[in-house]
Formats: sequence, C-alpha cells, structure tokens
Amino acid sequence: MGPTGRLASGFLPLLLATLARVYGNTEINPTSYLAKYTWAPLADPLRPFAAPVPPLQVSAPSYHVADVWASFRPSPRHDEIVRAAPDTWEVLPQALDKNYRNPCWTDAKGRFRCAPYFQILGVSKCGTTDLYGRLRRHPDMADGAKGPHFWDECPYPPKGACTAPPNGDFDGYVNLFEKGATQIKSNPLAIVGEASSNTYTGVFTFVRRRPSEPFEGPDKFHARVQRDIQMWNNCVAKHGTAECVRRYEPQQLVKGMYGEFVEAWTSVFPREQLLFLRTEDYKAAPREHIQTVIKFLGMRELSDEETTTMMRLRRFNAQSEKYPRMWPESRKLLEDFYRPFNQKLAKLMGDDPRFLWEDTAKKAAAAAAASA
Repeated sequence: MGPTGRLASGFLPLLLATLARVYGNTEINPTSYLAKYTWAPLADPLRPFAAPVPPLQVSAPSYHVADVWASFRPSPRHDEIVRAAPDTWEVLPQALDKNYRNPCWTDAKGRFRCAPYFQILGVSKCGTTDLYGRLRRHPDMADGAKGPHFWDECPYPPKGACTAPPNGDFDGYVNLFEKGATQIKSNPLAIVGEASSNTYTGVFTFVRRRPSEPFEGPDKFHARVQRDIQMWNNCVAKHGTAECVRRYEPQQLVKGMYGEFVEAWTSVFPREQLLFLRTEDYKAAPREHIQTVIKFLGMRELSDEETTTMMRLRRFNAQSEKYPRMWPESRKLLEDFYRPFNQKLAKLMGDDPRFLWEDTAKKAAAAAAASA
C-alpha cells in the first residue's frame, strides 16, 4: 500500500510546494505571482524587490480545521480506503478540539494529540529545509518534524519502525508531534507542521526544484541523463505516459515532471488550500515569500524587527550549491525533455510563464557562454 490511501484520509488544511533552483536574479518578477494568494502589488517601482509593502490581499484560512473535519462525508470508496490504511482510521478522532487552531484531540487513553496543520511537500533540494527552518522561528510554530517521509516511505502493512517508531504506523507518526502537542496545549494559536521533500510525488511532492541540476560529476551525470531518458522513452512506447509516471522509474527523472502530479493533489484538496512557490523566486525575494506563507497559514504577522531577525538566519541546508554545474549538452537534453511537462505545469498554474523556467535557461546559457 502506497501513500495514496493514507492521504485520502487526511484533514491537513494547508499544503505548500516549492518549485525550482536559481542561477541568480531572474527576469521574472519574483513576487508577482504571490498576489494571487496573499500579496499586493509592490508600491515602489525603484525598489521592486526590497522591503515588502503591507499586504492588501490576505488569503488566510477562512475556516477552522475542526469544522472541516466535522463536515467530512465518506466517499463511495470509503470502505476500500479504510482497508488500505486501517492504522490511520484507528487513530483519527471523531471530532477535533475547536479550542485549538491546529488539528488536536484527546484520545480514549486521555492523551492530548496533534497532527500537522500543514505539510511542505517539497521535492529534493528545493529549499524545503530553509523554508521550514525559518518558519520554526515564528513564536506560534510548535516543534514538528522536518522530514519524517512517512507518507512516501512507510507502507501499509507496516514493515518495522520505518520513520514512525516503534511500529511504522500512523500512531507512531502522530507521536512524532508529541512535543509540539504539549506546546500547543499551552498556546492554542500555535500550529505544527512537517516538511518531507518527496511527499509531492509520493502520492501516485511542494517547493519545486529545476529538474536539471546534477548531484554528481558532470560526466557521470551526463551518462545518467542519457540512460534515464532512454529508459523513459522505452517505457512510454510500451506502456504510455500515465503508467510510466505511476511506475516512478527512472525516479529522479519522474520527480521533475511536476505537472503530472498537480491534478492528483487538486482533485483531493481545494485549490485555496494549496500554495505553490518557485525556489528561484523564493531565493530572490525570501522576505516576501516568508510573509506570504505566514499569511497563508493564518499565523500572526511578525513585526519588522521579528521578520528581519528571521531573515538574518544563515541559509539552512545549502549543500546543493556545492554541486558542479552540468555540461551544456546535458542541460540541453533535459530542457528539451522537460519542455512539454513544464508547458503543462504552466498551463495548470494559470499560464504563468515562470513555470516554463525559460528565464533560468537563458541565464544558464549566458553563464556557460561567458565561461567558455
């Protein structure tokens, strides 16, 4: 049993996704798309990406998670879903405690328990650690779990402790937030979340990363690109695109097909509960993005001093910047391969050209030409 059945049962109200890697400043305004969620147009054209202006459009949650859970009505496939992940349904409560913003309840044993209020679905090396690390500095953010990977790595039936000891089941997963639950009980406005970088693609993952950055030497990377693309083409010729995406091989190549997974999420979660971010833009304008996420989560706005302190933190997990650059021919192969997938994603994102990543392709080509 993969994670799909488990996720179909969740009451997670807010899901965040980050989307790509940067090569420096881009030609696309890195904050313009945030206006669709919680941001207003920037007031000062002379300082377009400096200090943020006070947001005029606020898309904080208009509901209480306890009410969302109370309104749950089983689907026609409910019995099938329960059979797929009974450990989840054995733990989920009949009702959530409305005295707390976070989904919390007191179980039959008298334990005060909490599940995550939000998930940063990520993909690998997209900035999920940095985003989560900064959010953790908010006074109303309780201790959670950065990357337990429960939804994408722990199957049912459980096979050992996995990342949710002792048994690798949903009860163990909720236990990961025990410390946060204690903090929430003292601060009813506090919330807890988690950030597992492969949950986005594990559903069939949301900070997104440009899918063409190598984790190894450029020569080995180029050979792997050629091999993986050939493997994918052979699979599609035999089984079709949808089936090959489900087979999830070659894994690293499929992870970059962001558009193939968006509809799986939007078919389950209302669009207003999903926030998509692009990593290039997050890095170009981190302050605006952090403030947007805080608004999206319905958390207290930070003062200028609090925000400045948060933004002065050293970047979390910046290891990807140490990787060598790929060869130009590797980049060309990947850009050609991902073009139709990026076109689909841009269409799903309201014809937003930033999700074509043409701006970063131009910057990379210019950098390669300058170093030739």
